[in-house]
Amino acid sequence: MQFSVKQQLIVALIAALVCSPTIAAEEEIREVLQTWRQQQQRFHAVRFKISGTLTRPDGYTLLPAGNDYKNLVPASAESEQVAIESTLLFDFTHGRLRRHLIKASGMWVPEENAWRSFPFDQVVTYEGTQWQSYTPHELNLAKAALPDRQGTELAIYSNQPRRIVFDVEHIPLLIACGMIRTVLVFEPHDFTPAINDHDFRLDGRHQLDENQCLVLRTIPDPMGYFFEYWVDIHDHRMIRRMMTYKSTDPPKLRLNTSIEYSETEHGPLPKNWRVEKADFMTDKVSVYQVSLDEFEANPILSDSDFQIAPPPGTRVHDERRPRDSRDYVVMGAGEPELPVGEFEARQEQRKSRFALFAGLAIVMFLVAGAVVVLRRRRSS
Repeated sequence: MQFSVKQQLIVALIAALVCSPTIAAEEEIREVLQTWRQQQQRFHAVRFKISGTLTRPDGYTLLPAGNDYKNLVPASAESEQVAIESTLLFDFTHGRLRRHLIKASGMWVPEENAWRSFPFDQVVTYEGTQWQSYTPHELNLAKAALPDRQGTELAIYSNQPRRIVFDVEHIPLLIACGMIRTVLVFEPHDFTPAINDHDFRLDGRHQLDENQCLVLRTIPDPMGYFFEYWVDIHDHRMIRRMMTYKSTDPPKLRLNTSIEYSETEHGPLPKNWRVEKADFMTDKVSVYQVSLDEFEANPILSDSDFQIAPPPGTRVHDERRPRDSRDYVVMGAGEPELPVGEFEARQEQRKSRFALFAGLAIVMFLVAGAVVVLRRRRSS
């Protein structure tokens, strides 16, 4: 079938009208993603320090009572607000990081038949080959409702950290460094995640307060989660909102992060942010209010920044070792480490000796007192 010249022009015009919005959207996506890739080259190293609060409603989640995972109870019994402090140090040149986080954790207290909060102070490091997670006893379990309970203080792993490295309060800091995620579960030491055009769709333009934004939506990841990035239409370095959804029908909003920026000599940086996190089991929302307190671009670094030197008495679990020698206790300088069981046996022996000596001292004191009293009676 042959088309006339006029008909061919009409077909071409219709095709152009149909395709032009798609072409324009693809071009806008490419511009945004190119800006994000440039953000990944923004710093050689960077240090952030943040602080804020976490407010949890009563019964915000369900947790097992002790080791009974069939018996889930609301935690916590009352609403609570806890302080948050954290420091992030990235060495992008050598692929190293250090994260220090202070907030609150919880544990089941059988005597009270309830969950109780206690301090949580943890340092996680990655120096290029191994992960270290350090939760010193005196800053954590020693302040818990069960002060006699002890556990591993330093954990060492070769592949995965086995700990949450970046919690939701860290999201804006990762974004500032170009760590734009398209999957819920990611490698925390991947500082330059791939930003691919085919992972994003333009979901239109939306007004956010006084700012007009392009909304980019990711395709669902293998776990059925997708993200919305609300990008400032005038400066693509600023992601003013990030939202995380579960691909249900209709989609469920699990995380909503709103970010305010300040202009610096290094470009815009997150200043304050609010994170609303819906619990998976109850749908109740916890609220994080966080501010950037300190920022340092390209600080001078040393190897010790990414290493942990445990003091004597530290309980260690080292996954790199043979299974029967993974758990040990660090001793003093020049002393060999001890298996946990042997260390605890020595501690019990010391306690027994101390109790014996203390008992003897008390007996001797009582005998001496009795002798003094007896002599006074005789002399009188």
